[in-house]
Amino acid sequence: MSHNAYTGFLVVGDISGYTSYVATTELAHSQEVLAELLELIVHHIRPVLALVRLEGDAVFAHAPAEHVSRGESLIEVLEATYTAFRDRLKSIARNNLCGCRACAAVPTLDLKFLVHYGEYTVQPTDAGHVVLGGLDARLVRDRLIKDQVGDGSRSYALFTEASLEQMGL
Repeated sequence: MSHNAYTGFLVVGDISGYTSYVATTELAHSQEVLAELLELIVHHIRPVLALVRLEGDAVFAHAPAEHVSRGESLIEVLEATYTAFRDRLKSIARNNLCGCRACAAVPTLDLKFLVHYGEYTVQPTDAGHVVLGGLDARLVRDRLIKDQVGDGSRSYALFTEASLEQMGL
């Protein structure tokens, strides 16, 4: 198996409030809602980013630098994704015909993004998926998304200094 090395953007979209949402609602229905929201996120980021994998309540994606011609395009995709996410939450809550706790608790969910720029490898797997390797990919996947913004916000886009420099912002 070959490992192709890239320099580019590594992005995680993480649904805030997921653990308490699943813990306090009907599991089957909450998982249906979560699957729908993850699908929505993937659909909206795909114009710029390639999906790596879903990680429970998060979407991990990447884009080699040459695929992002303007830094603003990445910000625009994240803004559009967040807007679609919030609109869908409102729609689910408004159309809660079943009256279950999973639908009623949907407004407690939110979405946060982490964007980093660095080096990584892409390794295709026999199953047709890819695995990202390297320290930057591990940093994003395992460490940075666990950080919280100091003001207690549940929705935000956190850009590392390296990503802002690359975007020219």
